[in-house]
Amino acid sequence: MIKKEPAGLLRKASIAFFTFVMLLSSGIIFSAEKKTVTILGYAVIPDLVQTLEVLEKIAGAVDPVQFQPGSIKSQFGVVLNDPDFQNLDRTKPLVVMVFHKPSNDQAGGPGGDIYYSVFLPAKDKAQYKKVLEAGNMLCEISGGNVIASNNKSALDMARGQASLYNKIAAQKAACNLRMLVKIDSVMKVYKREIDELMKQMQEFQNQQFENPEQQEQMALAGTLLKIYMHGIYELFAQSKDYQLDITLDENKIVFSSEHSTRPGTALNLFFDSAVPGKNKCITLLPEGSDFSYAGYFDMARCRNLIDSIISGAVRRDPSLKQNIDMNIIDAYKKVLGMYDGEIAFVYGFDNSGRLKMDFAAATGSSAEEHLAVNEKFIEMYNQTVKKLLQNDQNLPAYTLQKNIRKSSGYDVHRYTFNTESISMSEDDKDAFRTMFGDEFRMEYAVCNGYVVASTDPQGLDRIIKNTITGGNSKDLQAIINLGPGYDSYADFDIIGLLAKISEMESRMGGGTAGAGMQNLVQELKKLDYGDRIITYSSKYRKGSSYSKYHVPVKIITEAIRLSREQNLN
Repeated sequence: MIKKEPAGLLRKASIAFFTFVMLLSSGIIFSAEKKTVTILGYAVIPDLVQTLEVLEKIAGAVDPVQFQPGSIKSQFGVVLNDPDFQNLDRTKPLVVMVFHKPSNDQAGGPGGDIYYSVFLPAKDKAQYKKVLEAGNMLCEISGGNVIASNNKSALDMARGQASLYNKIAAQKAACNLRMLVKIDSVMKVYKREIDELMKQMQEFQNQQFENPEQQEQMALAGTLLKIYMHGIYELFAQSKDYQLDITLDENKIVFSSEHSTRPGTALNLFFDSAVPGKNKCITLLPEGSDFSYAGYFDMARCRNLIDSIISGAVRRDPSLKQNIDMNIIDAYKKVLGMYDGEIAFVYGFDNSGRLKMDFAAATGSSAEEHLAVNEKFIEMYNQTVKKLLQNDQNLPAYTLQKNIRKSSGYDVHRYTFNTESISMSEDDKDAFRTMFGDEFRMEYAVCNGYVVASTDPQGLDRIIKNTITGGNSKDLQAIINLGPGYDSYADFDIIGLLAKISEMESRMGGGTAGAGMQNLVQELKKLDYGDRIITYSSKYRKGSSYSKYHVPVKIITEAIRLSREQNLN
């Protein structure tokens, strides 16, 4: 029998936890231009004791002998010489604030301009102050809290943030951990470093090659990379704050985020969409799969956001104006313009390992309009790819086959992607054929105000009939877990997906590949459906994006427990 020694492990864990709290801001950071103090963000633990007690229960489900009630809490409490946290003022939160202030020596090296301070609520503040100072922490009592750091400047910065702490405390966050990053402050502070990165990208694009075709290819690749980077930059530049809440109990972990934006920006407008009605598209699809989604995406505001990203990229880098092919961007926007925003799809693998996907989206455009726009986009897409990869003998070839058949009186068209048309190793081709067959095929039709598509012709026939009959009313598990009031919902059966992937690997490896993983996921498949899927919801309101993820605790605890058993055996 293996002897359990939880004390040493838990003590190390508790020290590591407080080290994490103290060093929350560590990383490769560079100095900024102005020597002003800027708050970059903060982390909040509303009730440290309650959070540790929940972690004890979760850990106890994995190993009830090692993680007995009070074991984790006492080990963390030892760090403060307060095993039961009797001196902790649980009516107020523990807060870590992260500051930026340029160092006097601008060449002083990474990390020299990041400071943190911990606001630790205590009944007897002198008691905690004495313990922390004995651990070589700098401390002072201010505003009813013990403030600790490893730098005097950080204490000076924190001293003036009593009002911010009180504001955070007044929010009474209903979670176990809240983290907030002030994106606008980060963008302002590190503008010089971001500009330097963009400059390096320009130097990459300006490299000279002897082969003119290679020169053109690299120039196009550099343009695409810069558009991507400028797009990311633009989204950050239009953002304000990002807040993530983590809430724990014995059964679930819920991640809740709020992404706020700067007023007047395209992203702010995109996050201010109208409240949609009940999603009808999901009722048209025959059945769920490994991933099921039903939601609403404001296409008009999306096109405005694309315009904003492109214009912002050109404004910062005028050379892009000559290199951007606006024709394909306009073609893509026309494709988006064909849809009303309501959408649903499911995808996953069947028992043979073949990928299956069903799709439905509301549209106000006719079948003829869709066909014309899709033909044009496929043509322009293939031309762009050919130009980008002109030195390859095998190019990805997408085709649109028109009017291949009729279903319930509606014209059916087909997208194809052939495995022989792209450079792949034989192993990759075998994997591709397992998932898609000799070629990837998806048929689609426009009928009764919907665009519907499926990788299974018979499945498409059922979906088309559902557009006539109205389909069947169904709710995703996400609506049950996360409640009504969101625009989009998704169910992700991660265990079912992993089980099918491991089965495919086993078949391709002759029955021996990934045996350990296969056994693990087969055991996890025995969990109730609600205990093995991750669910998601999101909505856009008044310039902010709100998202939630619901993760069953049993996925984590059972995976750890079963893995430990496999290792012991």
